[in-house]
Amino acid sequence: MDAADMVLFVVRPRLDHLAHLHASLSLLTDPVRRRAHVVLAGAGPYTAAEVQRELRVRVATVLPHDRRGAGVLSGRFTPTIGWRRLRLPRALHRLASGLAAASLPASASPTALTREGA
Repeated sequence: MDAADMVLFVVRPRLDHLAHLHASLSLLTDPVRRRAHVVLAGAGPYTAAEVQRELRVRVATVLPHDRRGAGVLSGRFTPTIGWRRLRLPRALHRLASGLAAASLPASASPTALTREGA
């Protein structure tokens, strides 16, 4: 994990999952811990703000509960026209775009790449 730009933990916002997350975070070195982010999967008794405050880790996003979207992404359901507009695929696209933008060095930003290629 030392070479990773970012470390993501995907957990449900429930006590049992958060207890495991807390234990995992405690094993990380400080440099790796600073690159740790949490993705909360679905709703639960704890909010993103509570998780951030109590575990002192950034919450990258909260993924919605979306049975149809999960079924399509896992291959259980056949994609139909418009499947990308389902809640889970849209949320994952936003997450991936945000993580990609956050991990790009300033010199490799899309604007810089466009200017260099012009």
